[in-house]
Amino acid sequence: MFARIVVLTVIVGAFIVATVMILASRGEDALVSGFGLTEDERQRAAAGTPGPFRVDPDPEVGYTMKASVAREIKGTFATTDAWGMRLRLRKAPADDAQRIVVLGDSVAFGFGIKDDETFGHRLEGLLADAVSPGTAAPFVTTVACPGWNFRAQDRYLRNHFDRLRPTVVVWLPVSNDLDDGHVVSEAGHGLRAFDPGQGPGSIMITAATHANLMVTLAHRLSRAQLAWFGMKDGRTWGHAVTTGVTPESNRRWAEFVARAGALRLWLEERGARFVTASLWDGPFQIQLECRLLEADPAMPWLSIFNQRGPDDLLPTDAHPNRHAVFAASQVIAADLVERRWVRGVNLERLIPLQEAYRERRRTAIPPTKRAARLAETLRLPRDGLESAIDLTNGTGFYQVYGGVDGDGMVGRACLFAVKNEGGSTLTLRVERPAASSAIWPLRITVAMNGVAAGTLEVPRDGDDRETTLSVAIPAKATDAAVIDVRLDANSHVLEKADRPTGGFSHRLAAFRFIRAAIE
Repeated sequence: MFARIVVLTVIVGAFIVATVMILASRGEDALVSGFGLTEDERQRAAAGTPGPFRVDPDPEVGYTMKASVAREIKGTFATTDAWGMRLRLRKAPADDAQRIVVLGDSVAFGFGIKDDETFGHRLEGLLADAVSPGTAAPFVTTVACPGWNFRAQDRYLRNHFDRLRPTVVVWLPVSNDLDDGHVVSEAGHGLRAFDPGQGPGSIMITAATHANLMVTLAHRLSRAQLAWFGMKDGRTWGHAVTTGVTPESNRRWAEFVARAGALRLWLEERGARFVTASLWDGPFQIQLECRLLEADPAMPWLSIFNQRGPDDLLPTDAHPNRHAVFAASQVIAADLVERRWVRGVNLERLIPLQEAYRERRRTAIPPTKRAARLAETLRLPRDGLESAIDLTNGTGFYQVYGGVDGDGMVGRACLFAVKNEGGSTLTLRVERPAASSAIWPLRITVAMNGVAAGTLEVPRDGDDRETTLSVAIPAKATDAAVIDVRLDANSHVLEKADRPTGGFSHRLAAFRFIRAAIE
């Protein structure tokens, strides 16, 4: 027995040595091995792809912009530093300079504006111009990437805290902070795909997937629906995940608020201050303010402007333009000085706001009025919920969290919310795959508010490809005002999908969603 062990050890050892020698001799081919890449190798590999992103080593972060490149975004070039963050333009800071981080996603990054027009650049310049003689000007770093949710922002900041060493973190939250994170394709483009860690049954829930469904259905929507979703006046509660009136939305809000509070405490333990800066008023910002400050009364909060106007935005995009960013940076600079979080900056020397922006300054909601303001904000989405979703006319499409492609195709699983007005049955109308499809037999498992409701057998044959299925609402869910319904197919096929802009791609396909209703 001992001799066998010795022989086996020699064989395994020889195999390892041979493998290492082969990899060493293969040069670049060794990059495909399981031994990992150096950071330089990762950057070189990413630089050779056309997309703007590269994979981050931390799966919770997901991705960053490519490092040390200039990429065109909305007709304007954005330059990144060696870490894939927006480039800081000014000279190196003094050793004793205070370090400030602007944290966020595309808004904090400066989507569609020049390097010298971003929040980070403007804030640093405003503070530097107002600093007292003999005091080192503060140093501002941008920690942001288009498409990041708050989980990615939080995790990146923690991972790089020792490098950044901030004394102040200014967080600019936006509604897609509640979204799932994205993954990046081999070409460096962002994908709305399932989480590889969860398998094909996971559901990608993002504002982008919701927008894809909305754009596809736009020609079917009534004028009232278009106005309702903010395509007329900008005031919208939009995607169900942000509403705060459905089970999945409330779950995400609770997780989001708890994580923000935990980050504040984590930073304070390391000597750093944390302030939440709400750029302008809106349903998401009001909910965040009310929920966050009720959960964490010590959270520093800064309300900047009231409802945004058309002059605040890029010409072809809903991101803030350079004028709005500069004005908001002025408010942030003054706030940090008033809190005495920055040393040696004279408040009187800061550039005053233009009158048009002074008139639009917003103050925080008084604590005694938060509950009423939150209830008022939740009333609109609560009243707008439907007991049915019908993709033939757009009814309730905003109640689809994710998993449904623009043409209604469900890849493997989907999740949506429906209003419960006392019904006892969930009725589904779906288009089944062709009888020749490799997917058969096809079964759809249904869960409502996390409770198993049953498995539906999809008939393979019939005169009509569309079929109606029904399942009883579980007793534990019958009293719920809103029911989250999850549909899981037992399998899927890979199908070729033509794209409106030309070409094609492949996607997972199980069945086509047409209608769902509680009756």
